[in-house]
Amino acid sequence: MSHDAFSLSVLAALAAVAILMIVVALPVVLSMRHAAKDREFQHAERLKALEMGRPLPGESTPEYSPKGAGTGIGVWVPICALGIALAATTDSNNSEAADVAIWVSAGCVGMTGVICGTILAVRATMQNGRTANHFAPSKHSFEESEIDTVSRRGL
Repeated sequence: MSHDAFSLSVLAALAAVAILMIVVALPVVLSMRHAAKDREFQHAERLKALEMGRPLPGESTPEYSPKGAGTGIGVWVPICALGIALAATTDSNNSEAADVAIWVSAGCVGMTGVICGTILAVRATMQNGRTANHFAPSKHSFEESEIDTVSRRGL
């Protein structure tokens, strides 16, 4: 290989490395810096929420309610159990005793679902004599002597 061909191949390799650095390394470095800055902002936001006595970001009220879960169990479990029993006994070659056993089992599962769903819904509603909104943050209570107001001291 001649000297000109070798220097041309080295130059092409260096150009390829430079292009790869721009295309690959630069976005990686910039994304790492962005992630670090994002973590700093999240940390500052969490500290501010703690200072103000607010719930932490991302730990808000859940999207479901326990009362709704109890109602869903009380409604959907019996419907599904009886639907499966209907599908199992329609046009089946089972004996009559097997069909009766299927329906009795589906009835027991459905009744259990109604009872358990009712218990869950009532417990969610009557949580210690309060309403079911026990996920909401409570206000801080302070003694009157702990509250420093300008008008009381005359300053």
